[in-house]
Amino acid sequence: MDDWPSMNLYDRLTRASDPQPLPLAGDCQSHGNLRLLDAIPQELVVKVLEKVDAETLNAFFCTCHEGRAFKDSTELQVQWLRQHLPGTALLRACRAQRPLAAVRLLQHADLAGINAVDRTKSTPLHHACMSGLVDVVAGLVRREGLEVNALDALKRTPLTIASKAGHEPVVELLCGIPGIDFNHADCEGENPLLAACSEGHAGIVELLLRQVPVLDIMVRMVDHAGPLYLAAGRGHCDVVRALLRVFALVGASVNVRGPHRSTALHAACEQGHTQVVELLLGVEGIDKQALNRSGYRPIDLAMKHPRIVKLLLDHKDSAPSVAMDEVGDPSTTPDSDDFGLWDAEASSEDTGSLEQ
Repeated sequence: MDDWPSMNLYDRLTRASDPQPLPLAGDCQSHGNLRLLDAIPQELVVKVLEKVDAETLNAFFCTCHEGRAFKDSTELQVQWLRQHLPGTALLRACRAQRPLAAVRLLQHADLAGINAVDRTKSTPLHHACMSGLVDVVAGLVRREGLEVNALDALKRTPLTIASKAGHEPVVELLCGIPGIDFNHADCEGENPLLAACSEGHAGIVELLLRQVPVLDIMVRMVDHAGPLYLAAGRGHCDVVRALLRVFALVGASVNVRGPHRSTALHAACEQGHTQVVELLLGVEGIDKQALNRSGYRPIDLAMKHPRIVKLLLDHKDSAPSVAMDEVGDPSTTPDSDDFGLWDAEASSEDTGSLEQ
């Protein structure tokens, strides 16, 4: 057995059995994995799988993808997981992206382990949301005692994971669950809305924006990047359009500051996102003369993009909008001067020096 790690699955199965060739072994080799379960007795497979590593186990579970063979594979997964991995069977099925096995395991309350965690503190719901297993998520949320806001090692909720991964049906399902947390931020300050905006998932952003005012649309990441700043800087036009509609409804400022006291217009100009710049310039009160921490205006950052420069020069100025979101929270620390306090303090100091 010295060569066991280098052997493929079929060789492992046959080597662990009687030295005599298995019935239909040649037929299994010639027809590939589709006939694998028909060629090898189930009790032998279960015995051998106890000896193989997790990667090989998952490879075997994934061998057959259609017809009776797939059904047999699912039955085998359920049987083996129940027998050898009690309490974590559902977790492993979700992590291995095996929805049929997971749904079957959900029917057994004593073995499901709906809140079991792995070494990354991820639950079955975390893994199902990551992989977009909507049927599994639907089965989980119907179970009493499910922790819908469970946090993994990175402090991410299942909703944040599904939002970032772009699984719209899963997000829609989670949004309808009583007690779901729409505003929890992970260790980087990212919540479901920020995750969807940064990845450009417009449909998910629309779903989340329906939760206003429960949803905080002015949330910021650790580096102070907000939803509008993220979407504008990455050129997600549909997301920017959706955010601007809600900003107008709630009276939020489009000139809210992000990293380095830059606005969304700064970000779009610097990255050359012409369509986003056009959208932002169409908002009443947009401040195209705003200065970031380095003293640059949006047009200064757009010099490599002649079309954007022309848009900015042709745009007729309007009075910048001033909202609480632009001024910021007076209780913030001096280090987070992106909220607009820096200008106010500097202005008062200049006035005092003139009077003296």
